[in-house]
Amino acid sequence: MRNVREVDTRNQLATLRLAILLGAGASVVHGIANGELLVVLAKGIRICLECIGIA
Repeated sequence: MRNVREVDTRNQLATLRLAILLGAGASVVHGIANGELLVVLAKGIRICLECIGIA
C-alpha cells in the first residue's frame, strides 16, 4: 500500500510535467505566430548545407 506522501509527490510531479508541456507548447505557438518558423528553417538549411560542403 502506498503512503500518502508518495501519492502526493507523484501528483506534484504530474502537475509539474503538465505545466512544462503547456509552457513549451505556448512557446512554440508564439514563435510560429511571430514568423520565427521560417527563420529557424532557413538557418537549419544553411547549417546543413555548410556541413556537407555545398554552401
